[in-house]
Amino acid sequence: MPPADLTAVGEVLVDRVVASDHPGGSPLNVSLAASRLGLAVDLVGRVGADAPGEMLRAKAAESGIRLGSLVTASQPTSVAVSTLDEHGRAHYEFDFDVSAALAFTDAELEAVPLGRVLQTGSIAAWHPLSSGPVMALQRRAWDAGTLISFDPNPRPSLITDVEPVLDVIAAGVAQAHVVKASDEDLGVLFPGVEPVEIAASWCALGASLVLVTRGPEGAQAFTADGLVASVPAPRIELVDTVGAGDAFTGGFLTAICDADLATPLAFRAMVAERSPALVRAIEQAVLTSAITCERAGANPPTRAEFDARRLGSS
Repeated sequence: MPPADLTAVGEVLVDRVVASDHPGGSPLNVSLAASRLGLAVDLVGRVGADAPGEMLRAKAAESGIRLGSLVTASQPTSVAVSTLDEHGRAHYEFDFDVSAALAFTDAELEAVPLGRVLQTGSIAAWHPLSSGPVMALQRRAWDAGTLISFDPNPRPSLITDVEPVLDVIAAGVAQAHVVKASDEDLGVLFPGVEPVEIAASWCALGASLVLVTRGPEGAQAFTADGLVASVPAPRIELVDTVGAGDAFTGGFLTAICDADLATPLAFRAMVAERSPALVRAIEQAVLTSAITCERAGANPPTRAEFDARRLGSS
């Protein structure tokens, strides 16, 4: 089997929203979006040998995701209990101390084959239960010349002391080419600090591009020189925002791969030249996210659904 276009590593879990179970975890949601849009995707994670784990495997396989690096663990499948506020935003509680998602071993991640792009970050990259093996995989990918996308995805219910989390996130940003975060994420990590300042600090660490999603306001792209692109979001009938940020990432990385820009050299050149390909990739990301927000749960569009919507909007 040829190498994957995208390897996504991290927590794979059941997202329980209003007593209904859905596939969840940022890496799985990114994988769903990218695979449905046409990329070959390896999902790296851990699920239990139980009914929720079988559901996650089946849902991933239905979307064409490769499951060779999805470990069946002795622990039960992890569950995130989600509640939605009046704006459709999800808030989460987790059971990681007694479940499978973050119990990675060094051996499990040392065996993972690298694809063209590594998607990392999220809870598994900064949580003390899993950060060691996950960050080691990211360093291996960095040394191998893999394009790396990093999403810190902070969860306030899991953070009692933000300083150690910021230290681990800084290490991840330093070995990533593109960093994506929502404006809400930035508010958790750096309350009161403007996104342009945060982006500048992350670019100083080593990132070439920082993408900030802003919900109904669309998305912005920053480099060390400041704001370089801003893409508005289309008007939609909002159902919820579950998986919206991950759909954005999947849409963006798919566009980068489709444009043959999925190498560090090509990606850095695109950013430095402010190529039109950058705006096109962000536009694809924003539309992928918007379509996902019109559906319940993390349910990103297929390529056919995306193309029909894009053509209908043009």
